[in-house]
Amino acid sequence: MKRCTQCKRDYADETLNFCLADGAELVYGLTEDEPATAILGDTAQNEAATLAQINTTAKTAVLPSAVVEIPTARRIDKRVIATIVLAAVISVGGYFGYGYLKRDVPNGRVNSIAVLPFENRSGSGDADYLSDGLTDSLIFRFSQLPNVKVSP
Repeated sequence: MKRCTQCKRDYADETLNFCLADGAELVYGLTEDEPATAILGDTAQNEAATLAQINTTAKTAVLPSAVVEIPTARRIDKRVIATIVLAAVISVGGYFGYGYLKRDVPNGRVNSIAVLPFENRSGSGDADYLSDGLTDSLIFRFSQLPNVKVSP
């Protein structure tokens, strides 16, 4: 792996000789200002030596274990959002429910009826009079009922 000495970018392509960002020469391994990396063995054997090295190294910072909460933007409580959504659902439901209940149908009764003509499906033209006669008979009988408007 090659690294740029100026911008510290790593390049896996071994055929590159110069950095694509700034044109500086790429080198193998570490640059001058980077600390050397050591591979530690099993910590169970060298635990005391490792801990002593960690606490005495000048470049190592020991961070506190307490969690620091970073202030974020003002949060809206989930209950407030739920209340707004519930109010919107109730409003929309009330609007459509009022329109449904306010229809002008007195006592839920139907005052008119339409009679459609019967279709002759027998395949014979001689039976057309029967379908026309049934339609006319129904129109006549429904028109005899009081307060019913019949539409043929």
